[in-house]
Parts: sequence; C-alpha cells; structure tokens
Amino acid sequence: MSVTELLEAIRAVVGPRGLLTDPADTASYTEDWRRLYQGRTPAVVRPADTVELAAVVRLCAAARVPLVPQGGNTSMVGGATPDADGSQLVLSLARLNRVRAIDPVDLTMTIEAGVTLKAAQNAAADAGCLLPLSISSEGSAQIGGVLATNAGGNNTVRYGNARDLVLGLEVVLPDGEIWNGLRRLRKDNTGYCLRQLFVGAEGTLGVITAAVLKLAPRPREVVVALCVVASPEAALELFTRFQAHDPAAVQAFEFMSATGMDFVLRHIPGARLPFGKPGPANQGPMNQSGAMNQPASGEQPATPHVGEQPATPHVGEQPATPYVGEQPVTPYVLVELGTPRPNAGLRAMLEAVLEQALEDELVLDAAIAESEAQRAAIWRLREEHSEAQKREGASVKNDVSVPISRVPEFIRRATDACAALLPGIRAVPFGHMGDGNIHFNLEQPVGTDPAWFLAQDHAIMDTVNEVVRALEGSFSAEHGIGRLKPYMMPDWRGGAELAIMHRIKDALDPLGIMNPGKVLP
Repeated sequence: MSVTELLEAIRAVVGPRGLLTDPADTASYTEDWRRLYQGRTPAVVRPADTVELAAVVRLCAAARVPLVPQGGNTSMVGGATPDADGSQLVLSLARLNRVRAIDPVDLTMTIEAGVTLKAAQNAAADAGCLLPLSISSEGSAQIGGVLATNAGGNNTVRYGNARDLVLGLEVVLPDGEIWNGLRRLRKDNTGYCLRQLFVGAEGTLGVITAAVLKLAPRPREVVVALCVVASPEAALELFTRFQAHDPAAVQAFEFMSATGMDFVLRHIPGARLPFGKPGPANQGPMNQSGAMNQPASGEQPATPHVGEQPATPHVGEQPATPYVGEQPVTPYVLVELGTPRPNAGLRAMLEAVLEQALEDELVLDAAIAESEAQRAAIWRLREEHSEAQKREGASVKNDVSVPISRVPEFIRRATDACAALLPGIRAVPFGHMGDGNIHFNLEQPVGTDPAWFLAQDHAIMDTVNEVVRALEGSFSAEHGIGRLKPYMMPDWRGGAELAIMHRIKDALDPLGIMNPGKVLP
C-alpha cells in the first residue's frame, strides 16, 4: 500500500476533520516546544475516539508505516516529534477530549487522553475533588502524554508521580487491538500489572486513549509562602522542619536559584517579588489582588507579615536579604501546605516554622500569600522559569534526581563542575527539592553563539550526570528519554535491565512502528 493509498484509507475512517495533510496545518506538530527537533510528516491523524484510533493503527501496521503519538507537544526531550525523513505519521490525541465519569465516593475520574491536565483539574474541582497532579505546562499538556511520560510535577512530594495516580488504562496496542483495563479497583491482584508497562513508556508500546485516575479530597485550607533562604542547605533544613511538623500537609516544596528568579523578573511581564525591596522588574510588594502596590514618593513599601514579624526583616533601614546591586544572591523556596481537615491551623504552623527559621537565619525573608491572587502570583514566579530561560537564550536542560538529603551537595558540585567545563556558563537549578528532582539547567555564557553552545550539550549533560551518578541519582527524573537521551541508556540501564526493555518492546511492537527512535537505543 502506498502512502497516498494509506492516507485515503485513513481519511475514510476519520473523515476530513481527522486528517491534516497541508504543510501549513501540520507544521506545528513537527517541531518540539524547545525547538531542538524539526521533523516532517505526510499527515497528522486526529481520530475522534478509541475505535477510530484503533482502525488507524491497524491500517498503519498493515502498511508498516510508523506512528508518533502526540498530546500537547510539551515534551522537553523531543518525545513526540517525528523524524526529518518524512516517513512517520503524527497521531494526535487532541479530539479524544471527554471526561467520561467522575465518582466522588470512589474518588476516581475516567478521562480520555486528549483532555488537558488543567481541564481535568477543573472537572475534578467542579465535583468537589482534587486531581493532585500539577505541572507547569498543565494548560496545554494532555492526560495521555502526562501518563506516557510518567510526569511528576509540583505535588509529587505529597501525592506521588503520575503512575501513582493510575488505577486503570485503555490502550490501543501496536497491532490495533484495544486493551480495556479501565478498572476503578484499589485492589486487583490478578497477574501482571499491565497498566504500569504503558505509563512512562512514551508511546513506544501502545497508545493510551483513556485512564482511570485517583482523586483526592479537596483541601479546605491551603497556605503558600515564598522564602529567601540562606543556602541550599538551609532550604533542605527548612523542608525537614516542615516534614517534622506535619508531612501530610506539605503539598509542594520548590527550590529556585537567584539566577533563575532574575530571569523571570526580567523576561516575564508582570512578575514581581512579594518582598519590600524590589528587584529590577519590581515596583513594590503585592496587594490583595496579586498586583504590586505603588508606594508614594518617600514612603516605605508595606511588607507581608509572618505572625507579628515583618516578612522582610530589617537591619537598620535595609532588608536582611543579601543583594549585589539590585539582585539577591541567595536562593528561594516556595512552600505550599494543604489539608482537607477542618480547623487544621496550617497558617499558624507555617508562621511558627518560619519564625523559628528566621531566628535561626535559615530564612532571610518570607512572604505569605494573603489571597488567591497572591498565591497565584507567587506560583507564577516558579512556573515561568522555563519560559524565562528560553527568552534569556540557549540552555541545556538536565532533569535529574538524587536522594533528597544530597540535593544541596548536588547543586554545589554540579555548579562547580560545569563552571570548570565552560567558564561563564550560568547554572539555573530549580525544581522539586521535596522529592529530590532538580532541573539543573545551564544557560549560555553571555555573548556566546547559541548554536555553538547547544552543540556542547552532550559534554554538558555528561558533566552533570557524572555528579548525579556519584550521588546515586538518575539522569531522567520526570521528563523521560525521548529523542534526546537514548544514547545514555546503555551506560545507565545496560545489561539485564535494558535487555528486558528490548524484549518487552519486541513482544508488543515487533514491527517497531510505535514512536520509533524514542527511549531505547
């Protein structure tokens, strides 16, 4: 069967809305978010339901034409981008966008792969529940891709990774057969746990079309604070203190470097620090709407309070936060506490921990959100890190994990190693300190050619990974392998482990048509 004949057969299945062939229509599907990979495709297939998708897969299997499943196209490792040879079809899940059922008693949601994570969160909230998975790209990332990459995100410290939330799956296998494993059971010990084969497989074993996800009770109380901490070690000590008080209340504990925060303040319109001393893009502390107060000439800006103490401690007339010019040189921590328990007193607990940390000089400044708008504004400072780095210039990204206790050591050792490799390189560590996952990104030295810098990516990643290995960590914490990192697999997962993966791939996809070139070398 020729490609032209295949596309006509596919069109008969999915209709004119379900097949894009004009290069102007397919262009956005062939380039990854980071613009590392530019591919080509004869067509983008957009089935409307699982039955259509299965028919498409059967046709492609018969023609031996490879398929690249794609959700919101937010992969950080090129996991959903077709090759440049134009031989692969893109299989978009965007039209599988129904919430099939929500059960607030079972605390489950049955949902299709093309629903965005944000829409899924909203649907759960409308039912009085919480879908606790949260990532920076949740407005465009789709459930199928989130599960196929086993996304982690901001709340892993409390609720686990994506795979921890999956009770059941519906999957179209590489031969077009549909496996219906949409079970809502908390206990089901009946043979191999097949659903976990597909979670994290990045579409190389089959296409996730729907899932049953665990929900949680919606929190009655949520409190958020942004802190300036003395060091990465101080950040870790602060985390252990919150854990000692109430580990079930810690929903997020995010680390951000001063360099990364500087990029956000300079490149993201409206980004503001909620402290008394403004950064270069700041005008003053937040008001209740989440915007910034504009102090009158000669007046000192008001500061948020931790208990009875101002959140920006003062020495004479100057904030205690160390500054070089207008820039803080110490890192930041965002902490979010939440609980469904009534009268839990989270605010009092947050204030008590921060007051003691201020006294012990672990925390130098702290601001507690006083409204939902302020909470969103503080979270925006964290969530815009990737976009701000993109606007600053070329960057090499490392999504790594180490034992939580060794995160400060990793940040220092990796920073020193990269500086020795390439003087002037700017380390931008940020991410999920509470679960040991740090996005250790490296920004090009000022004034260097971006293309030249990106050509050093393997040397830079290998330098970081030497430190990761020494600290018993992983070179891929939550972003996956995609096209970017298969070359690392033999060194990190070689021997029996990689051999088992190849056997599973060969058993389920003997023709090799499912997302070729991803995950496995």
